[in-house]
Amino acid sequence: MAEGRGGDQVGVVKQRTRRPGLLARLAADPRFWCAMAILAAMTLAAVAPRLFTDVDPRAADLHRSLEGAAAGHPLGFNRQGQDIWARIVHGAGRSLLISVPSTVLAGTLGIAIGAVAGFVGGWVDTVLTRLTEVAIAIPMYFAAIALLHDSGPAAMTGPIDAGDEARMTMMLILLFGVLGFPMTARLTRSAVRSVANDDYVRAALALGRSRTGVLLRHVLPNCLGPVIAFAATLPAGYILSAAGLSYLGLGVGAEAVSWGRDISAAEPVFATDPAPLLWPAAALTACMFAFLMLGDALKAAFDDRAVSR
Repeated sequence: MAEGRGGDQVGVVKQRTRRPGLLARLAADPRFWCAMAILAAMTLAAVAPRLFTDVDPRAADLHRSLEGAAAGHPLGFNRQGQDIWARIVHGAGRSLLISVPSTVLAGTLGIAIGAVAGFVGGWVDTVLTRLTEVAIAIPMYFAAIALLHDSGPAAMTGPIDAGDEARMTMMLILLFGVLGFPMTARLTRSAVRSVANDDYVRAALALGRSRTGVLLRHVLPNCLGPVIAFAATLPAGYILSAAGLSYLGLGVGAEAVSWGRDISAAEPVFATDPAPLLWPAAALTACMFAFLMLGDALKAAFDDRAVSR
């Protein structure tokens, strides 16, 4: 009986010291909840902007240029007499429309190329590594200017149709995704190489399983944690890059609702009225901050050295 009670006590101790799972560690991290709250608000604004405002973000009334807050207009008006709050709400959709698909494309390419390079090795690794280095060497802004220069002047001086707007958005997504995969690829390659020679991988290969099956079922699930955590931060960079191109008048039409374009339009009056510039800049910063916090929370949750709480 004493031995039985001792065994029960050992079991209780083991149960108490067992490290919590991934979801439990995320749930205990305030950074995760802060990031999710911001991103949930942005997603809701992108999907259903009328829940936040009924004002047309493109409607301009020069008689209200730079007018302060008023009933139904909590942040006032910009230089063109457009409602700042409405433009911030509707601008969230464009930021997510570009950053999320770009991240999916860059992450998919990076994981695929990095996993094959790290697991196969040899000349395949050499070729894919050189391809990654070539992509890293291409300046993203210069490539964007080269691709979008035809639409830039027209977009800066007048409206463009919905087809051109969709085309430019797709070009930005492809540009960010294709040129944004190298860091994910290098991180995936390093992670795959760190586990490719482990005993469980050799055992799976010795049992006659295909290399593709071993890679997908055994290698990637055990090394993708840091890669996923890093990929969660990619939208922050894409949002900033898209805003920078909008600031230059590239990639968006003159009538497009964009935080970067609003920052550019408010620059001439910043000294006398900083609000039209500070509000879209604050929205841009909050969005980037949310993705960076999400990445930090995921990194801590995937870290095997995390201390159980």
